[in-house]
Amino acid sequence: MPRIRSRLDDRQGSALVLVVVAMVGLLSMMALAVDLGMLRTAHGEAQRAADAAALAGASAFMEMAPTEAAAPARQRALDYVGRNTLRGTAFRAEEATVEVLPPLKRVRVRVRKPAVSTWFARIFGVNSAAVSARAAAHATRAPSSRCVKPFVPPDLWAEMDDDRNKNGEWDPWEVWEYEPDRGDFYNPGGASATSNRPETGYGSAFRGPKHDRGRKVMLNVSALSGFANLWAMPDGDWGLDVGGAALRNNISGCNTTPISVGKPYKLQSGIKAGPVFQGVNELILRDPGARWDDARGEVVGSRHADWMDSPRLIRVPLYDPSEMTTKKSEVRFTKFAWVFLEPVGGPADPVVARFVEIVRILQLVE
Repeated sequence: MPRIRSRLDDRQGSALVLVVVAMVGLLSMMALAVDLGMLRTAHGEAQRAADAAALAGASAFMEMAPTEAAAPARQRALDYVGRNTLRGTAFRAEEATVEVLPPLKRVRVRVRKPAVSTWFARIFGVNSAAVSARAAAHATRAPSSRCVKPFVPPDLWAEMDDDRNKNGEWDPWEVWEYEPDRGDFYNPGGASATSNRPETGYGSAFRGPKHDRGRKVMLNVSALSGFANLWAMPDGDWGLDVGGAALRNNISGCNTTPISVGKPYKLQSGIKAGPVFQGVNELILRDPGARWDDARGEVVGSRHADWMDSPRLIRVPLYDPSEMTTKKSEVRFTKFAWVFLEPVGGPADPVVARFVEIVRILQLVE
């Protein structure tokens, strides 16, 4: 009996040791799980800070030329870094790295907290861990848009012989025809670029460092007789835009149907001067004192505190000039542009606007 009892005592002692070891391992795993969960949450906060800062920085490229946007983009990104916290502590400027790439209209941001305190892991000598995140965002051309107007001017190309005064504008007394056999060429830039020649479309630097800001755009005058520069807007509040009333409403109002790049849309026949004038004039009368100031490169005299809210600032689609032909019944858009409507004298006068910028959206990349 004494020998049996001794063996039982040995087994109980061994089991106790195993239990203690198992408890230590279990506690270690629990501590690791808790701290990993905390660090995962902290990384999520850091990622949101990096995303917000990158998007804020890239927004500068939606408002100004790339070379002008570099400094504001950096500052906006840093400002938004400071507005975010990680575990209740705000990020400091020195905890962020901002890289601005003007040619790509892109901003990269990296945030890093070097010492985020742990909880249970301190038992094992791990008092803190670094948490970092990175993000990149750019201002890219909008693939679709709403409240687009039924005008459809061609995008700008390099015109070799029809631009009489060499000002890069399609003036009312000029007849422009896209003639590649005479040296004309077009490169839309962006994702649609297929040429090794420089980008020529509206918003490019082909005609100077202003990127066409303030350049006149002929909205409803074409180089080819019989082409109305109008397209039939689908659905929306007024149906297919083929009648005068629908055309007028789609100019003065907002057709909420989303319009997409690359999708075919029907063209309208006839000039429809009356409805066009009526719709445009309604927009002009909603902000009659507004006018484009060439020196400042913006609108002055608007009744709106921010002139970008003026109803005279409208969105129009642009198309590839190689599609210019009287025989086409459809057109595909390459991009959308913001333009500011100039006053129109009467139904017989062309509708002229000032190019402001390409319609863009902010997008996280990389």
